[in-house]
Amino acid sequence: MAKRKTTRTGKSAGPTLRDRFGTLAASEAGGWTVLLLAVIVLAAAAPALRRVVAVDAPPPTEVRFTSTPTWVGDSLLRHVAEIAARQFRPAGGRDELVEVHDALARSGWFDAVRHIRRCGDGAIEVDATFLSPVAMVVDDYGEVVVDARGRTLPEGTTLADETHIIQLINPRHNRPSRPAAAWAGDDVAAGLQLHALLTERDWAHQVSSIDLQSFDRTGGLVIVTSLPASITWGSPPGEETPLEALADRKLVRLEEAFRGHGRIDLHLPGPLDLTRASHFVHR
Repeated sequence: MAKRKTTRTGKSAGPTLRDRFGTLAASEAGGWTVLLLAVIVLAAAAPALRRVVAVDAPPPTEVRFTSTPTWVGDSLLRHVAEIAARQFRPAGGRDELVEVHDALARSGWFDAVRHIRRCGDGAIEVDATFLSPVAMVVDDYGEVVVDARGRTLPEGTTLADETHIIQLINPRHNRPSRPAAAWAGDDVAAGLQLHALLTERDWAHQVSSIDLQSFDRTGGLVIVTSLPASITWGSPPGEETPLEALADRKLVRLEEAFRGHGRIDLHLPGPLDLTRASHFVHR
């Protein structure tokens, strides 16, 4: 029996290696093309996306202060809130909060601005401590309100009309050039120490002012009453000289004069002297 011959033709039954490589290369080229197009589209759209983000960031709805002293009224709260609001940016963000912090710190109304944050409802919340006005100093430019450390509150600050104001007069230096800065010189600091002792007394309404004029020369303070009369107080409380009456003893003498005579100045124009260790002197 004759053997059946098999013959090979030029055609292959399946794709050759070259065909497979060509198909793979074409596929990869198509993928890179799609990826490149996507990058181009994103790059072109990025500015628009940034604009959308900027527009969509919710602006602050209000400025809230976490704690305010009783002396701070609605008008002052509105004023400092407006200072903060002027720093708002459409996009918000950390820079906005930093600028709010710095603007409030520069305003002269605060002892410390500790923390600024954005709340979930869009409001800006401020954790800060207001300066607390305690006295009024009169310099060459007029009256200025100060806190217990002699730091000035912004120009135009006034004390409540119903509050009796004991002024500090004749300071050696004029007020500092910017609010919230401490007054230069020891005389204002000494006067504020005495002011703290006098202001809550039953007879404080009879004290018009504390005169600082002779402090640099003598180290002493003078009380001026509404008569008017002058009473030499002497050294700042706690800094008395060896032969000088202590502050608590001086207060006792003023109290006795008020209870016995109705006035701390004994109805005398003065000068009166509290510095003697033994008695109240009328010169």
